[in-house]
Amino acid sequence: MAINKYNKAAMIHHGVTPLAGGFIYTYAAGTTVNKETFTDAGGLTAAANPIVLDSAGKASVWITGSYRIIVKDSADVTVSDTDNITSFTALPSVSTAYFETFSGTGSQTAFTT
Repeated sequence: MAINKYNKAAMIHHGVTPLAGGFIYTYAAGTTVNKETFTDAGGLTAAANPIVLDSAGKASVWITGSYRIIVKDSADVTVSDTDNITSFTALPSVSTAYFETFSGTGSQTAFTT
């Protein structure tokens, strides 16, 4: 299985406050059907769903394919709902890595490789 790591995805609420203790829910793109993410590059260990963010609002997330990702704060209130986040391995040939920012109302979710 080919998977891609979005290293330490930082979840920021209102542009300044880390979402400490927040949650990342992962679904198959376009649905509310749970989709696995992983804690390792080999895809051998499934991550919890939801993924719990650390005190800095961060988590290491390994993905494969396309996802709908819903980020919630520690009170389980939705901060962002972004659909069709796709791993590089699911895209046609990509020669260089790039930075993408996914934004929701009052928040920013940055994924880097």
